[in-house]
Amino acid sequence: SRSRRARGEWVTHAALILSVLIIGAPLILAVIKSTQTSSVVLSPSLLPGGAFFQNLSGVWQDANLGRYMLNSLVVAVCVTAGKTTLALLAALAFVYFRFPLKGAAFTLVLLSLMLPTEVLIIALFDLVSRDLNWANTYAAIIVPFLASATGTFLFRQHFLSIPTSLADAARIDGCGPLRYLTHILIPMSTNTIGALAVI
Repeated sequence: SRSRRARGEWVTHAALILSVLIIGAPLILAVIKSTQTSSVVLSPSLLPGGAFFQNLSGVWQDANLGRYMLNSLVVAVCVTAGKTTLALLAALAFVYFRFPLKGAAFTLVLLSLMLPTEVLIIALFDLVSRDLNWANTYAAIIVPFLASATGTFLFRQHFLSIPTSLADAARIDGCGPLRYLTHILIPMSTNTIGALAVI
């Protein structure tokens, strides 16, 4: 049975290695092609060339790759932080506060999940470029994406699973809503925050 188990492990590992090679094939091909000169790139040759640093320098300087990467980093960090913060605050309001039409407001949040970005893109572009004059700014590609129905729903469901007696005990001890959020809810929600950050 030990040899049968060892054979089974070899088969499993071989299948996993093959899967990784198949999935990683486009990336491996791109890395190989990035080392070749422009005259060889379109040929079927899969041998690495010697022009990697020359190609990297050309892309970095002529195509402004460094600027594009900086833009992507700024947008990704700002949207992730802003979206997580706003989703936490919205979920806190939906779970722990009473206000008129709370159910209707949450229904509208859920309905916004059904609207694809393609439906909103023209109106959003007009709002950002004409009305707000944010054309060619970071705000134009950060602010419209800060609100997250997915994040609000995710945190609301997580907060509902936390016993209300914990909130009552915190309130008795004089803990306000924001302190309750930062000192109790956020430490208990690291997995959910990580999931939203990845999304």
